[in-house]
Amino acid sequence: LTQRWATYSAEPLSDFTQRIYMMLQKNMDIYPPALQEKIPRMIKDDFLYSCENIERLIRTFAMVAKRAKFDNHFDRAHIDLIENEEALGLCFDTFFPDLVTHIGDYCDCH
Repeated sequence: LTQRWATYSAEPLSDFTQRIYMMLQKNMDIYPPALQEKIPRMIKDDFLYSCENIERLIRTFAMVAKRAKFDNHFDRAHIDLIENEEALGLCFDTFFPDLVTHIGDYCDCH
């Protein structure tokens, strides 16, 4: 989504992420304690922006690999993304508009 953000939103990605972080902070008291602990770290690391480039993705995959409680190959996930970037983009462009339409049936998210 970060790679195609401007296609689907007029709001700059950085503005969107900051708005969401403010919303998360504003509602901290309604989250479970474990999530209350994680949100400040997510914000500090700018988690929502973590897919903005391949270097950030590699770092994100490394963090996920450390937390996974199963054998994984997240250390090589970025290679698959690079090798299949065009096909994944086409799939995303098919899927995402349908998702937006579906979600629009349940909320006024715009």
